[in-house]
Amino acid sequence: KSGTSTKVHLMRKDDDAGLVTSPVVRDLGGVDMGDWRHLAEFGKWVKAQYPARRYMLSIWNHGSGWVQGAPAAASGPFSPQGISYDDETGNHISTTDLAKALAAMGGVDIYASDACLMQMAEVGYELREQAGVILGSEENEPAVGWNYALYLAPLAMDPGMDPGRLSATYLEAFRRSYADSGHSTTHSAVRAQAFKEFVPLVNAWTAAVMRAAEKDAVVAARAGVQSYGDADNIDLVHFVRRIGERTAVPEVASSGESLVRFIQSRLVTGNSVTGSGLADSTGLAVYMPTGPVSEDYAQLTWAKDSGWPAFARWVSALHSAQPGVSGR
Repeated sequence: KSGTSTKVHLMRKDDDAGLVTSPVVRDLGGVDMGDWRHLAEFGKWVKAQYPARRYMLSIWNHGSGWVQGAPAAASGPFSPQGISYDDETGNHISTTDLAKALAAMGGVDIYASDACLMQMAEVGYELREQAGVILGSEENEPAVGWNYALYLAPLAMDPGMDPGRLSATYLEAFRRSYADSGHSTTHSAVRAQAFKEFVPLVNAWTAAVMRAAEKDAVVAARAGVQSYGDADNIDLVHFVRRIGERTAVPEVASSGESLVRFIQSRLVTGNSVTGSGLADSTGLAVYMPTGPVSEDYAQLTWAKDSGWPAFARWVSALHSAQPGVSGR
């Protein structure tokens, strides 16, 4: 997108690294990149014009995880919600609208967020019926994003890759891109349909933790858990494990072990971490604020189908009642 003109290019290989010579196949004029309906229309057009056995959609832009909220004022700075901010309109695509866009285009085999903070249970669950594999980062991404030449080269050599192999290739390419850069990064692949079996296990664990009421253990676990650029986002497996290490209640330990085992064997299919400070990242983040739970959280399908909102409010209340708790 440049000024008021948005162009679609058919990408072709050339030897000019400083100039895009690929032909323009469509000029859309002014398009709001923060309007999910434009994304849906683009996806439907691509499928009609370039039929394929498999499709991958990558959104490269700012991201802030599940956060919904209202759009920013037109022509103002982007507000920290969802993904795909349009700096001209101030709009963005929320998590719920992202699912609408993918549904309208008939879904994709791989959905990828080349954006910060998007690999969350809340986002993945919203997209569970619209994607086969979900690629994304628990943490903020470096500003340069993905090295597309490195990612796409193996696919060009082997265009018959299935989504699982291609996802693994992308994880390795991401790791290679930043291994010696000094950046700390996370990147993971999640099997979207596994979210259907995920919710009952989450609900069993959260219910067991609340029944046990081991308040000090829960507060200590939350205080030292792996978190990210948005401190309300934490690594789910690390949180479950930290509570498991502190519990004296067998039900809490066993339900936590079942949940972790499912995440690592069925849900998260690949995980890459580089740099320091992110060693306890296991591939899936979740919202766990130490303050009040956002009212916008209730808009998510995850919030309607799981017991996580009640659990988050319970943990938040415990944390607020014991200020100053820290340690890892």
